[in-house]
Amino acid sequence: MGALEQTLDEYTADLQEFPMASADGRIIDCLKPGDKPVKGKKSNLILNAIPCDWGKDAFINLLTGKVYMSILPRDPDYKKGAAYLYFSDGSRYQIYAAMEGADEPEVDPKIIARNLMCGSMVCNVGRGYGVPTNISIEEYDKQLLQK
Repeated sequence: MGALEQTLDEYTADLQEFPMASADGRIIDCLKPGDKPVKGKKSNLILNAIPCDWGKDAFINLLTGKVYMSILPRDPDYKKGAAYLYFSDGSRYQIYAAMEGADEPEVDPKIIARNLMCGSMVCNVGRGYGVPTNISIEEYDKQLLQK
């Protein structure tokens, strides 16, 4: 997760925004075979980008071809059904995983209480930029508006 976090930071330094997230928690930054990127008028995000598959697809800048990761990482326990879970609104992100050992120092009961699914397992660790990991980006926005 640390390498992915660093890569997201580098991507954002280049494009001034994080890649968006698909409804099933993947990074939207891939293209169908044969497609050419179509850039948004008000954004550096690619309009025809599709979700990337963990452990299969490269993480690249679709505008320049700069490769950030030759293959997106996948959860080390993917054979047991574990997967990363990614949320983003373009200006912030959250990334989650399910660690096997409940006694690991990174395991967060507040994340477990959210009951997010990292593949077939409940997410128990997370990292984020611009938003805490114990609530959704939308809930955080509501809290900010109430202040």
